[in-house]
Amino acid sequence: MQTDYTDVPNIIIVEDDEAHVELIRRAFEAFADDSCLHLATCLEDARQLIERHLPALVLTDYRLPDGYGVDLAAMLSETCPVIMMTSQGSEQVAVDAMKAGVRDYVVKSDEMFTELPRIVQRVMREWELIQDHRRMQETLAAREEEYRTLLDNLPDAVSRYDRQGRTLYANQIMLDKLKSALSEIVGKMPTELLGESCLDFEAAVNRVLDTGESEEIEISRFEPSGRLSTCLARFVAECTVQGEVVSVLAIARDITERKRMEDALVLREAELKRKTEFQKTLLKGLDDAGLNMLVLEQGRIVYVLHKQLAYRFGFSDEVLARKPEFINAVHPDDRQRVMDMYQRCVSGETSSALYESGVLLADGERREYELAVSVVPGTDPVQVVVITRDITGRKRMDQEYSTLLESLGGICL
Repeated sequence: MQTDYTDVPNIIIVEDDEAHVELIRRAFEAFADDSCLHLATCLEDARQLIERHLPALVLTDYRLPDGYGVDLAAMLSETCPVIMMTSQGSEQVAVDAMKAGVRDYVVKSDEMFTELPRIVQRVMREWELIQDHRRMQETLAAREEEYRTLLDNLPDAVSRYDRQGRTLYANQIMLDKLKSALSEIVGKMPTELLGESCLDFEAAVNRVLDTGESEEIEISRFEPSGRLSTCLARFVAECTVQGEVVSVLAIARDITERKRMEDALVLREAELKRKTEFQKTLLKGLDDAGLNMLVLEQGRIVYVLHKQLAYRFGFSDEVLARKPEFINAVHPDDRQRVMDMYQRCVSGETSSALYESGVLLADGERREYELAVSVVPGTDPVQVVVITRDITGRKRMDQEYSTLLESLGGICL
């Protein structure tokens, strides 16, 4: 359908009586109407005009040479309003016209022709209001569809409740949990749907209805499968412009897995705390027993229990931060033997060993140490724990004792 590319409304007049056409033309001239009038004398001419000019309104006679004006009303029901004129009023004609979609029905007379421009203006205003309302309804329906699509694709269960706490709406997630259709739950209270396990939920809805204040609670319930589920539910008041609460929107998120992870985290933290306390007790026991502990990785010292001992070996804090090679603390006479033992532990030939070795202090003094070596399971790179005990005094006493025995043996002989 073509248009005139003008803001002037096109009014198509379908009338085969020339005298009536003249009366209509004069009425519009006297009314100073800015509409563009197009004349057709039959249905065929009218159809051609409608194709060439997008009409704002069609004014047609009831009886035409090639048919009836109501045929145009049916064709233009979605395009523009139609006013039908007739020379003799008939109730049946009026009923048929209205059924066909005619917006107004008038009986020809001198008074009617004079008022016709005003009638046309009124009908066009009414039509515009109807179209505005239709567009608003279509927009609203589209928005509602978008809203429902959004809600149905949320991971949360969403429901709405009226002033009496009865269900108005539930999205697909909620319906799946209830294993019900929307028509089966509308008008029911939460406890009617889920029993006493929903008492807290229902109470929260009622509180928000009374106070208008949003609320958030955790709700736990046993599902039919026996699984304990927990959800975090938020309740929001929906109000009128005047602030009156008319409904409550509930949004519930399943946090069962999150709660399980939180509980597991609490247990892990408790276990970690227990292990930490055990380690502290163990280290204190080593300290009380005069023992020291080193942790070696790839031949370097990565941890030392007592730094004072490391300082005696000539390892400052700066040197310890660079993870020095442990073999530098071993007396040169014993380095090859100690390194061989360390390599056997790292390669897996032995997981633990107990041996003695001399160590070299920063001042050049040799001290004798007992070394208990163990590989830490599951470490990569391999870590080796070394428990050390200074046995210099014991070794000296042993030597003195041996010397004493030898001297006594000589006396006996």
